[in-house]
Amino acid sequence: MARRKRKNKQKRNHYIRAISLFLMVLALSYFIFSSNFLKPRINELTTSYISFNNSYSTDMLKISNVQKMKDEKGKSTRNKSKLNVKITGKNLAEYQLVAYPINGEIDAKYIKFSINDGQNKTINTLEKTSLTKDGGRVLYTGTTNRKSDIIISMWISTDYKDKINNNSYEIKIIEKV
Repeated sequence: MARRKRKNKQKRNHYIRAISLFLMVLALSYFIFSSNFLKPRINELTTSYISFNNSYSTDMLKISNVQKMKDEKGKSTRNKSKLNVKITGKNLAEYQLVAYPINGEIDAKYIKFSINDGQNKTINTLEKTSLTKDGGRVLYTGTTNRKSDIIISMWISTDYKDKINNNSYEIKIIEKV
């Protein structure tokens, strides 16, 4: 009888420890996901005399989930695949905005983009842009003579007939030497 009580007490202690451990893991997970504890804290990069502010949670400028749509929607504010970059600098440094495919293998003639620098709005396809030595596509070339907000939007032409997977592009700001 005493042996049975001891076994029951051991089982009860085991359950209490397991439940306590589960609750601690649950509380810690809630803390990590509800706070900014693991998010990167750097959101401003400086290259020579060019600096840009990135209001996104990582230090990579990325346009994700590029979708198929008509040009009217692609160049409008309804397109969610866009990036707003604020560029400032000194000494009229020249820079380029260069796009690199992260994933998705759609032909460049079907990928369209729009660049709005506050004065001009251009619409083009990646096929009509120049290639860099490392395989990027030059979307825009500018100088840092003033503070500028540049909005980059990307979409896939409705002429593309195949299935679309997650298409993402990294945008790099490169000082032109």
